[in-house]
Amino acid sequence: MTNPEIKESKAIQDLATDLAALREDFSKLSSSMRDVFQTQATSTTRRVLGAVDDSRQKLSDEISVAKDQFGTMTAEIEKTIERSPLAAVLVGAAVGFVIGLVSRSHK
Repeated sequence: MTNPEIKESKAIQDLATDLAALREDFSKLSSSMRDVFQTQATSTTRRVLGAVDDSRQKLSDEISVAKDQFGTMTAEIEKTIERSPLAAVLVGAAVGFVIGLVSRSHK
């Protein structure tokens, strides 16, 4: 082989070696990126699920408080009706009359 042929052969071998190294580096980079994305996705999923659970618990607590308040209010209304049933009937009639007037004027 002549000197230019040896240089060309060496350049081809160097290019092949560089391409093999580049493929290996790209493979490692792809694997690392996949691991980073999976870790990030898992972390984000955990945070979102935690926030959803916290919100669900807060909503459940608020509903429980509202039920207690509604029960208390209902009990107070029942006591008021028992103390003065005639006033309760008159208030009910007045409310019905007002609702009737309001619904009639919109027709």
